[in-house]
Amino acid sequence: MAWFQLDNVRPVARYQWTRLRRTWLLPVAPVGGLAVGLLTTTQTVAVTGAGVLQQAAYFLSLLHLGVMVLTALAIYPEADEDSTELLWTWPVDNISLILGKFAGVAPLAGLAALGAFLLPAVLMVRFWWGSGLSLGYLAAELGLLALWLGTGALFAAAMGGALGLWARGWRLYVPLFVVWLAGTIGPNVIRSTVDSDATLWHLFQWSLAELLVDDEAGSDFYALLPHVGVIIAHRLTYACAALLLAVAVALGYRRTRRLGRPAPRWLGTLAGALVLATVALALGTVVPMERRAGVAHQEMVFYLDRGRHGGGTSVTLSQENSGPGLHRLHIPSYDLQVDASQPPLLRVDAEFILEYRGDKPLSRPQLGLRHDFQIDALYVDGELARFSRSRDALYLEEVSLAPGQSVRVRLTYHGRVEAWRFRHEWGARAGTMFLQAVDLRAFVRREGLYLPASYGWYPLPADGPLAEVLALPFGHGYWFWEGPDRTSAGVLRPPGSVPPSRERSPYDWLTPTSDTPATFRVRVRRAGSYPVLSNLQDSSDPRAPTVSMLGRSNHLTLIGWPLAVAHTEAGSIYHLAENRGALERGRRILETFRDSYRRFGQAVPRLRVVTLRLDPNVPWIVDPYTGVVLDHGYRGSPVPRRDELLTAVLAGAREPSPAEECLVSSLVRFDHSQTSQADHPLEGLVGDYCQGLQGGPTTDAVVRWLERARPDAVRKALATLHQIARQRPLTAEDLREVLGL
Repeated sequence: MAWFQLDNVRPVARYQWTRLRRTWLLPVAPVGGLAVGLLTTTQTVAVTGAGVLQQAAYFLSLLHLGVMVLTALAIYPEADEDSTELLWTWPVDNISLILGKFAGVAPLAGLAALGAFLLPAVLMVRFWWGSGLSLGYLAAELGLLALWLGTGALFAAAMGGALGLWARGWRLYVPLFVVWLAGTIGPNVIRSTVDSDATLWHLFQWSLAELLVDDEAGSDFYALLPHVGVIIAHRLTYACAALLLAVAVALGYRRTRRLGRPAPRWLGTLAGALVLATVALALGTVVPMERRAGVAHQEMVFYLDRGRHGGGTSVTLSQENSGPGLHRLHIPSYDLQVDASQPPLLRVDAEFILEYRGDKPLSRPQLGLRHDFQIDALYVDGELARFSRSRDALYLEEVSLAPGQSVRVRLTYHGRVEAWRFRHEWGARAGTMFLQAVDLRAFVRREGLYLPASYGWYPLPADGPLAEVLALPFGHGYWFWEGPDRTSAGVLRPPGSVPPSRERSPYDWLTPTSDTPATFRVRVRRAGSYPVLSNLQDSSDPRAPTVSMLGRSNHLTLIGWPLAVAHTEAGSIYHLAENRGALERGRRILETFRDSYRRFGQAVPRLRVVTLRLDPNVPWIVDPYTGVVLDHGYRGSPVPRRDELLTAVLAGAREPSPAEECLVSSLVRFDHSQTSQADHPLEGLVGDYCQGLQGGPTTDAVVRWLERARPDAVRKALATLHQIARQRPLTAEDLREVLGL
């Protein structure tokens, strides 16, 4: 009998393929794949190719099951035909026979994967077509989709083939279904039985679906780039595991007959190489995920060490430097030189005026700066000065400020900005089914940057920590909170200007802050060619190597991302190039925002909407000082309502007073009554907010006044009320006096 040779595999594979072509199994493979692809495309709400990819990964488990069943039935038809003994009389050794059978049924996996690929690929091309993105961008998306589906089908074929050689009937289907469940929800079940936030469970999930964000998030392929290395390593792990399984079955298969000479040494060497490759690729999957999870864990522990919290009701604030006048520090102007040309390193040269508005002398003024940054030098009024650091606090050691005094401070610092954060609660007890994952919340990368004000990347007159750890009730773990802290109208309240009162209740995020904006002058250098945007009014060419910005606001957020822009009559809309549905959403926001300024007789700034979901904690951030809306929403999520934008323009970065709520709700009712939608339900402030206003007018009285007064009188009265609201919260007396009620 001939020993193993590669030439012996070929006739077995041809024979197996010839038999397979004459069965119903062959047409079922592509049809089943098409059914999975149809399910992917019809059940997704994706607006980008990356969203389609996530949905394809989600339904990959169905492709796994179908391929396993088909290959299990196809690999050993002799067992169903009572021709087993004839098969094993072939003058071919066991190894060649088994490998030939695996090779003969492999086309089933390829056809099923191709069927599952076609319709999602068409949808990806549809999103790409006309977006202006490069052909390489589309090729990368399609290549990742093909890799995902192809490796998944290959591994499923190897598993199904191995089981099909072992048993038939119920002895086949029961183990097959159990193995499929183990690869689909097995990691989730294990996670539900142990207290573990390890990300290695993703390795044992065949589809890796839970690593990606939901398709509704509207993320593009650039958002996937930090995870692409892990994804490729994971998929190749399963491809190598499929080959290893086929070789292992061939080497280990035994049957009572003369086996000929033993298998050649090189085949054992190949099996060993496949083992090493599988282990190496598995480590390439797990090690980066665990390293990133380690960064998120360290950040949690860093802030959790400030004090253990119980029942989700305890928040620890800094108790350092709590002398008089601490909350009277103010920075009226910034000059920031930002260098992001060596990602993930960020270098900042910050020069600013520090004012003291207290009534008693203050020593060692305290600023807030993220603890991730290392200070290079500190200058006060041009002189090198000493400083000390404690967590997020920066103390000017040799500085003493008298009431009304100001100093010029220059601070240079640098640090890596890769803020990996847990996607789900951390430290959750057993019983939760999710697999822990980590996402970037602030970053400097070659493909983009995101520096939200809540991250504390520039000096802030803040005395508390820049993040907090909240304990969830019933032992459900901890939640990492680093903002952004918003008003009910969506206006950002950063830990700047005047920080929240130390005596605030744990969840009272409604504490008023200073409404005095600062002037920002910013120059940004970065590595890529993506446009750099901010919430400031004026900017040079966003795509230039160095971008200059100028404006007045109570915070500064920088966004760098490959975005498309559409200019409308109301303003500009920046959006993902594939997500053309964001244009209608942006137009609605712009028009409502423009009308809100006009309602109070204010000059309308150059309005902008930036639609990009970089922070899932908030749906949007409104900047009434500059006319910019950072829209973190997703397809189908609500947009800022008219009452919210009116409140933002009126109250700024504080919560509205009862009189302001009365005024805004009356304006919304009046505007609604003047439109063709008057018979439809009113959204937003539908209650009678004037009813409980002591000494104030009724809603009907305000609406009647708006109906009867001349348009110029209405504009003048509302402008007067806006001017008062910028100085202090409106009262019932203000409404009566200005409106003449």
